[in-house]
Amino acid sequence: MDTLAERIKAKRLELGMSQGELAEKVGYTSRASINKIEKGLVDVPRSKIFALSKALHVSPAWLLDIPDELPQLDPISEPIDISPTLKAIQE
Repeated sequence: MDTLAERIKAKRLELGMSQGELAEKVGYTSRASINKIEKGLVDVPRSKIFALSKALHVSPAWLLDIPDELPQLDPISEPIDISPTLKAIQE
């Protein structure tokens, strides 16, 4: 599963839920909205990402295919003096 649309459809089917049932849980007035989402024809608003994740019992990160753990960045070992840059901006 690569896309948001594919993940939504797969999880809905896994839960044995119809497009109409999912639409109702998410706050859409018709199943056509879910159909368009699952076909990748429309962008999903952020508010609906949260509603979809709740209805499908998954995290928003899972829907968006965001890794649970982001890679750790190495800490800066030495402080960086930005005063010359700030001075140049102020001049």
